[in-house]
Amino acid sequence: MYASPVFPLKLAYGKAWQTGFWCRFKFVSGRLGWRGACSFLAVGAALLAASVVIGEPMAVLAQEEAARKQKQGTQAQPCGQAPQAQPCGQGTAVVTKAKEGTEFTPVPLVGGSSDVGIGGGAMVSYAVTRPGFSPYVFRLELFSMTTMKGRDDGLYVSYQDHYFMAHWPHVIKDQFSFKVRASFTRESALRYYGLGNVSHLPPSANLTDQRFKYDRLHPELRLYGLVHLTKRLVLDLRVNYTLNWLDFGGDTRLAQDLADPELSLTDPGHFHQVVYLGAGVQWDARDTPVATSRGHLQTLRVDWAPGGTRALAMPYRFARFNVASHFYVPVFGPASVLAFRLLGDFLLGDAPVYELARFNDTSAFGGPEGVRGIPGQRYHGKLKVFGNLEWRQVLFGFPFLGKQNKLAAVVFADAGRLWSGVSKWAKRLDGKTLRVHYGLGGGLRLLAGCSFVIRADVAWSRDARPVGAYFGAGQVF
Repeated sequence: MYASPVFPLKLAYGKAWQTGFWCRFKFVSGRLGWRGACSFLAVGAALLAASVVIGEPMAVLAQEEAARKQKQGTQAQPCGQAPQAQPCGQGTAVVTKAKEGTEFTPVPLVGGSSDVGIGGGAMVSYAVTRPGFSPYVFRLELFSMTTMKGRDDGLYVSYQDHYFMAHWPHVIKDQFSFKVRASFTRESALRYYGLGNVSHLPPSANLTDQRFKYDRLHPELRLYGLVHLTKRLVLDLRVNYTLNWLDFGGDTRLAQDLADPELSLTDPGHFHQVVYLGAGVQWDARDTPVATSRGHLQTLRVDWAPGGTRALAMPYRFARFNVASHFYVPVFGPASVLAFRLLGDFLLGDAPVYELARFNDTSAFGGPEGVRGIPGQRYHGKLKVFGNLEWRQVLFGFPFLGKQNKLAAVVFADAGRLWSGVSKWAKRLDGKTLRVHYGLGGGLRLLAGCSFVIRADVAWSRDARPVGAYFGAGQVF
């Protein structure tokens, strides 16, 4: 007898809705406890199951179409390049020929963002490619960036980020990949404007006012491992160790809220350390992870920080639950892609204040990879939900440094909302209405071969003053 996937999907949604009703009450009221976390995971798992059911037929159709075109002599372009560009990498089922050799990409940087200021540095990427190893055998990346911003008494160094990353996607071919990243970061332009989705800031207020500022210095070591259980099902394992030094004045908004017992924020003192242990699952049906042109990716991850003792300078004990769904659909061929992401991020327990504004180590509302156009760290809360929609269009390809490069244009729309997680003051901090934050904009992408992407974006939102501008490496999602 044929077993339809619809019935178990309905059953999953039924169970998710039973907990989802309680979940909605918990989220709206601000009481984000263990029951809220279970509800978040139940609803997230049901949404991911639906995404797989919807996405798999699309991925199979795209795979069959690519195979048909290849059979007719028109090869699929898994990196999203124009038809005349050199194919590379390996698609979901269609293997294309990649040259054996190296891809060396030195990039002098002059840029930054509206959040961290303007500066310069350099980025160097070195990858070894070989047929049958997608997207490469291994890659090394070295990055150094320093930016400066202006204030009343002149310029100051607002941001320093230096890291080394090494990635081996085929430690065991097609079964186990490993990545290590060591970094030193100093953020001297971090902002805290208060908790909640409607944290008040008068239109005449200066975003760079020292009352909203704090500094964070944090060297960090990260280890990532991906275990491919099947062709598409992946186990995600990670360990992060971070040393943190925070500096903020006694008259700042952050100091005031840390002293308020009703907000339940823990004062970490000048120094603290955090160890993260993470595990998750991925359903990866993308043609390539670097510059995806078709397929979908579903992720569910739990991170745990087993701190809770000041004796070891580890005052924070908390968990993070992250659910994300990604879709990539060719519109007018592989050079034109419509990309969509829906993401939820939920913090449970006593998390550091800088985590309340972040997901995946970057600002959620504001910053280059969340809801763009909003000033970085503008909103802080324990639950964040947002989506991104991008149309990516390759303009032309050109050879440089022995590889085929492509220039692409992007237009995008981002939108989302957050909840503070403070029950007593939920309506005051998060508002009585939906109040969605959004950003609109466009940008450029430089696809260097099949192993590296450089991006530049400009975005507007109603919170922007006047716009947000961003420069970085890799696609946003």
